[in-house]
Amino acid sequence: MKIAIFTPSFLPKCSGAEIFHHNLAAQLVKRGHKPVVIAPKSTLRRIAEAKIQLPYPLAGFPANAWSLFKRSPPLALRLSAFLIGNLQFRYRFDVWHGVMTWPTGISLIYWNGGNRHTPYLVRCAGDDVLSDPERKVGLRLDPQIDRLVRTMLPRAPLLISLSESISLEYERIGVPSDRISLVPNAVDLGRFQQTIDRAAVRQRLGLPEGTCIFLSVGRNHPQKDYPTLFKAARKLLKTDPNFHLLIVGRDTAKLENSVSEHGLSGRVLLRQVGSVEGVTELPSQELLEMYLASDVFVMPSLMEGFSSALLEAMAAGLPVITTDAPGCREFVRSGKDAVVVPVSDPDALADAMHRMIDAPDFRADFVGRSRERAAEFDWPRVVTAYENLYRELIVRQLAPKNPF
Repeated sequence: MKIAIFTPSFLPKCSGAEIFHHNLAAQLVKRGHKPVVIAPKSTLRRIAEAKIQLPYPLAGFPANAWSLFKRSPPLALRLSAFLIGNLQFRYRFDVWHGVMTWPTGISLIYWNGGNRHTPYLVRCAGDDVLSDPERKVGLRLDPQIDRLVRTMLPRAPLLISLSESISLEYERIGVPSDRISLVPNAVDLGRFQQTIDRAAVRQRLGLPEGTCIFLSVGRNHPQKDYPTLFKAARKLLKTDPNFHLLIVGRDTAKLENSVSEHGLSGRVLLRQVGSVEGVTELPSQELLEMYLASDVFVMPSLMEGFSSALLEAMAAGLPVITTDAPGCREFVRSGKDAVVVPVSDPDALADAMHRMIDAPDFRADFVGRSRERAAEFDWPRVVTAYENLYRELIVRQLAPKNPF
């Protein structure tokens, strides 16, 4: 199959959606398919500058077409449709895979509404569908984006959901349940089973031996709720000083002032994974070693689509502490796969962290549980699910239409 993976953001940026779709394209190539990742032209330039060698081709899309949404959504939709049509004429794709509901998803839906009938699906990322007005998280807090999403999504033939929370939100928007397919993220289990020199990795990172390392992976964004984690760490410091907190993600260096204000200087280490220059396996070896050198994974998120970091941590055998937020509570079952605490509750989070330090047997029990849960999300299962959905869409499109 010739598959267009149409995304508003891609490598070298390495958030969950970018990593997932890079790996999906690579897996599809291994299955004998011909995916093409369509991304902003500026992104393609950065990939070339970083000398990243990819196993699939790229095609550029003028992102200024999307910038028009701020001034004239109708014009932006028409221009995007024209550009998508040109790409379809050039490549003759069998099926399109839209990444994010906005701006790529709604552009794809609008283009397909002109009797073109090219098979396609749209896969959300999380905060492009879910929103939390109280904590000001989610793209749909913008009234214009919310209006476009509500208007366009019910027209799509198939929407991919990452969690039950997203499925329910799709239905609230007006999407029929038979047009929603639940397909989770995936992980390369084999890469997380390697053996590393933990002591050497900790020394390189500046982490002392003999201390419990809590790892948190995620960009510096309100959705990740790092302030609650800092409050919990400050409380934990009073009773369990033998721990360090390693936070890894884009723009985390900007958290330095907050770390200092909470009295955690020297206790919290902020890191950003290095360049992906020349790298085709993601997450990078550098980040993978951070998982394997840590003791416990903690994620205080307010909202997730389906956290790749959470899945990667469990594949690495890390006991997990997370919140009952959308996208987290569906993936980890409280008390069975992980310790789950209420959202924005530093006291409960500190208590859970304390137990991980104070009860080694309790912590060790969750190592096996994490690995068992992660094993349900290996890549062969997920890529097969997408292959089946692509074929279903193509067959459905080729089926003769009843004129009556």
